[in-house]
Amino acid sequence: MPSSRHDTGGKINRRRGFRSTSHERDSNNAVVDAAIAKAKGAALYRRPTKLFEDRLKDAPFLAGLDGISVVGGGIPLVELGHVVGAIGASGAPTSPGDIQSAQAGVDAVK
Repeated sequence: MPSSRHDTGGKINRRRGFRSTSHERDSNNAVVDAAIAKAKGAALYRRPTKLFEDRLKDAPFLAGLDGISVVGGGIPLVELGHVVGAIGASGAPTSPGDIQSAQAGVDAVK
């Protein structure tokens, strides 16, 4: 569930480009930017950003890769084995909250 203060996300669709969907209750550009980065990273690397978060301790170079977010909350949208977009969520107090929000978005578009 989104946090009580923010309900922010971003999604990427390869056919239509990037579109940010943000319903903020507070003005916080950092939260919006984080959601966008998560969506872009998930689409670009074709992996949930939680994977990079989990591997960061053993592979710190991941934090330096271009276009990557090492915080959970970005999930690629896959159709017939192809990434067709991604959803990024930010604003929850913890990474699991962002992941839960992003997954709800993924479930909603399936």
